[in-house]
Amino acid sequence: MLINILTIAGSLLTAASVAFAGYQLVLHRRERQARFLFDTNVWLLSDPSIRAFYYRLDYNRWTFDPDTFRLSPEEDLLDRLLHTLDMVQRFVESGQLRPAHMTMLQMDVPQILNNPEVQKYFTWLDTEFPGLEKPPYAAARRLAAALPPYV
Repeated sequence: MLINILTIAGSLLTAASVAFAGYQLVLHRRERQARFLFDTNVWLLSDPSIRAFYYRLDYNRWTFDPDTFRLSPEEDLLDRLLHTLDMVQRFVESGQLRPAHMTMLQMDVPQILNNPEVQKYFTWLDTEFPGLEKPPYAAARRLAAALPPYV
Protein backbone atom coordinates (compact mmCIF):
# COMPACT_ATOMS: atom_id res chain seq x y z
CA MET A 1 0.00 0.00 0.00
CA LEU A 2 2.78 2.45 0.95
CA ILE A 3 4.67 1.51 -2.20
CA ASN A 4 1.58 2.29 -4.29
CA ILE A 5 1.20 5.69 -2.60
CA LEU A 6 4.88 6.49 -3.15
CA THR A 7 4.65 5.36 -6.78
CA ILE A 8 1.63 7.58 -7.38
CA ALA A 9 3.30 10.51 -5.59
CA GLY A 10 6.47 10.02 -7.65
CA SER A 11 4.46 9.85 -10.86
CA LEU A 12 2.61 13.05 -9.96
CA LEU A 13 5.88 14.83 -9.16
CA THR A 14 7.37 13.64 -12.44
CA ALA A 15 4.32 14.81 -14.38
CA ALA A 16 4.42 18.18 -12.63
CA SER A 17 8.14 18.52 -13.43
CA VAL A 18 7.57 17.70 -17.10
CA ALA A 19 4.66 20.15 -17.29
CA PHE A 20 6.76 22.87 -15.65
CA ALA A 21 9.67 22.23 -18.01
CA GLY A 22 7.30 22.40 -21.00
CA TYR A 23 5.87 25.67 -19.74
CA GLN A 24 9.38 27.09 -19.35
CA LEU A 25 10.20 26.08 -22.93
CA VAL A 26 7.10 27.87 -24.20
CA LEU A 27 8.04 31.00 -22.25
CA HIS A 28 11.61 30.86 -23.55
CA ARG A 29 10.41 30.49 -27.14
CA ARG A 30 8.07 33.46 -26.78
CA GLU A 31 10.91 35.50 -25.31
CA ARG A 32 13.20 34.60 -28.24
CA GLN A 33 10.47 35.50 -30.74
CA ALA A 34 9.83 38.82 -29.06
CA ARG A 35 13.55 39.57 -28.87
CA PHE A 36 14.08 38.79 -32.55
CA LEU A 37 11.18 41.02 -33.59
CA PHE A 38 12.28 43.77 -31.23
CA ASP A 39 15.85 43.64 -32.56
CA THR A 40 14.58 43.70 -36.15
CA ASN A 41 12.40 46.69 -35.41
CA VAL A 42 15.21 48.51 -33.59
CA TRP A 43 17.50 47.84 -36.55
CA LEU A 44 14.91 49.32 -38.93
CA LEU A 45 14.47 52.39 -36.74
CA SER A 46 18.02 52.99 -35.53
CA ASP A 47 20.00 52.83 -38.78
CA PRO A 48 19.57 56.33 -40.24
CA SER A 49 20.37 55.24 -43.79
CA ILE A 50 17.86 52.37 -43.68
CA ARG A 51 15.19 54.59 -42.15
CA ALA A 52 15.79 57.36 -44.70
CA PHE A 53 15.56 54.85 -47.54
CA TYR A 54 12.39 53.37 -46.03
CA TYR A 55 10.78 56.82 -46.07
CA ARG A 56 11.82 57.28 -49.70
CA LEU A 57 9.99 54.04 -50.46
CA ASP A 58 7.03 54.92 -48.26
CA TYR A 59 6.52 58.30 -49.95
CA ASN A 60 7.29 56.99 -53.45
CA ARG A 61 10.43 59.12 -53.77
CA TRP A 62 12.69 56.40 -55.10
CA THR A 63 12.76 55.15 -58.65
CA PHE A 64 14.34 51.89 -59.68
CA ASP A 65 16.67 52.44 -62.64
CA PRO A 66 18.53 49.27 -63.65
CA ASP A 67 21.18 51.34 -65.45
CA THR A 68 22.31 53.15 -62.29
CA PHE A 69 21.26 50.68 -59.59
CA ARG A 70 24.21 48.29 -59.56
CA LEU A 71 26.72 49.15 -56.81
CA SER A 72 24.68 52.18 -55.80
CA PRO A 73 23.95 53.03 -52.15
CA GLU A 74 20.30 52.19 -52.87
CA GLU A 75 21.24 48.65 -53.94
CA ASP A 76 22.92 48.06 -50.60
CA LEU A 77 20.03 49.56 -48.62
CA LEU A 78 17.30 47.73 -50.51
CA ASP A 79 19.16 44.43 -50.40
CA ARG A 80 19.69 44.77 -46.63
CA LEU A 81 15.98 45.44 -46.14
CA LEU A 82 14.92 42.59 -48.38
CA HIS A 83 17.43 40.14 -46.92
CA THR A 84 16.11 40.86 -43.42
CA LEU A 85 12.48 40.51 -44.51
CA ASP A 86 13.33 37.30 -46.35
CA MET A 87 14.79 35.94 -43.11
CA VAL A 88 11.69 36.99 -41.13
CA GLN A 89 9.40 35.12 -43.54
CA ARG A 90 11.62 32.04 -43.43
CA PHE A 91 11.21 32.03 -39.64
CA VAL A 92 7.44 32.32 -40.10
CA GLU A 93 7.40 29.42 -42.56
CA SER A 94 9.55 27.27 -40.26
CA GLY A 95 7.13 27.88 -37.39
CA GLN A 96 9.63 29.86 -35.33
CA LEU A 97 7.48 32.99 -35.68
CA ARG A 98 3.77 33.51 -36.21
CA PRO A 99 2.36 36.29 -38.39
CA ALA A 100 0.04 37.29 -35.55
CA HIS A 101 3.09 38.12 -33.41
CA MET A 102 4.51 40.53 -35.96
CA THR A 103 2.32 43.54 -35.34
CA MET A 104 5.48 45.67 -35.02
CA LEU A 105 6.23 45.07 -38.69
CA GLN A 106 2.79 44.90 -40.25
CA MET A 107 2.64 48.56 -41.23
CA ASP A 108 6.19 48.94 -42.56
CA VAL A 109 6.66 45.65 -44.38
CA PRO A 110 3.86 46.11 -46.96
CA GLN A 111 5.10 49.66 -47.62
CA ILE A 112 8.43 48.17 -48.64
CA LEU A 113 7.37 44.99 -50.41
CA ASN A 114 4.35 46.41 -52.27
CA ASN A 115 6.16 49.53 -53.44
CA PRO A 116 5.85 49.68 -57.25
CA GLU A 117 9.57 50.39 -57.68
CA VAL A 118 10.50 47.45 -55.45
CA GLN A 119 8.18 45.34 -57.59
CA LYS A 120 10.13 46.56 -60.66
CA TYR A 121 13.32 45.51 -58.88
CA PHE A 122 11.87 42.04 -58.29
CA THR A 123 10.96 41.77 -61.98
CA TRP A 124 14.46 42.87 -62.93
CA LEU A 125 16.01 40.34 -60.54
CA ASP A 126 13.91 37.60 -62.11
CA THR A 127 15.38 38.44 -65.53
CA GLU A 128 18.91 38.72 -64.12
CA PHE A 129 18.76 35.29 -62.44
CA PRO A 130 16.43 33.23 -64.64
CA GLY A 131 17.84 29.79 -63.77
CA LEU A 132 17.19 29.87 -60.04
CA GLU A 133 14.76 27.37 -58.56
CA LYS A 134 13.12 30.19 -56.58
CA PRO A 135 13.34 33.88 -57.39
CA PRO A 136 15.63 36.08 -55.29
CA TYR A 137 13.96 37.12 -52.05
CA ALA A 138 11.14 34.64 -52.64
CA ALA A 139 10.33 34.46 -48.94
CA ALA A 140 10.32 38.25 -48.57
CA ARG A 141 7.89 38.46 -51.49
CA ARG A 142 5.47 36.25 -49.53
CA LEU A 143 5.83 38.16 -46.27
CA ALA A 144 3.40 41.03 -46.92
CA ALA A 145 0.64 38.53 -47.71
CA ALA A 146 1.44 36.54 -44.55
CA LEU A 147 1.01 39.49 -42.19
CA PRO A 148 -2.30 40.21 -40.52
CA PRO A 149 -3.99 43.36 -41.86
CA TYR A 150 -2.90 46.61 -40.25
CA VAL A 151 -5.79 48.08 -38.29
